[in-house]
Amino acid sequence: MIPLYHDLAGETVLVIGGGSVGARKASRFADEARVVVVSPAFADRLVTLARGTDDAGRPDADRPGVELVR
Repeated sequence: MIPLYHDLAGETVLVIGGGSVGARKASRFADEARVVVVSPAFADRLVTLARGTDDAGRPDADRPGVELVR
């Protein structure tokens, strides 16, 4: 459970880390928000959740419109 009372429908959530913890966090938000995961490697579970990839390599601060970083 994430004790967060915020409507994330249509928002962008940035998850740092592509391991099992990052995959768990991404899956929690994926139904309502656009989830961006930043990581040098990704767990298989996270790859199956992916709807697309962006290999832009931009720093986190250069990601416009991010509402929440987890």
